[in-house]
Amino acid sequence: PKHQALAARVGPSPVLLDLQQPVTADCALTPVTWQSDAAAAQEIFWHSSAHVLGAALEKTYPDVMLADGPAVEEGGVFYEGQFRQGLAEDALPALQAAMHVIADGRHPFERLVVTPDIARALFADNPIKLQF
Repeated sequence: PKHQALAARVGPSPVLLDLQQPVTADCALTPVTWQSDAAAAQEIFWHSSAHVLGAALEKTYPDVMLADGPAVEEGGVFYEGQFRQGLAEDALPALQAAMHVIADGRHPFERLVVTPDIARALFADNPIKLQF
């Protein structure tokens, strides 16, 4: 829905908090919705879409090693990674279908704040991620 908060802006600053982050000090929060701040909402949407694309790539290509997949300023997302079998030109419909299944599952996005040691353990099977 257009009026549903996607994040919150802290005071007049450009700082955005996701809806799961704790507020640790007194401050003024302004909800970010598609109607109140379309540019920020779109940036959040593209960022979230990058996570959905990454999950779809990992589901469709279990041997893929993803690097990063940020949202881009022009709109949209991309992913860098390594595919053992390569990515066929006709792979897009299967990726789109996998993204729809993931999105329809309405899984929550959860921020993980971890130490470098825990991050290395989480990505031990992906040498590309270990370079970041």
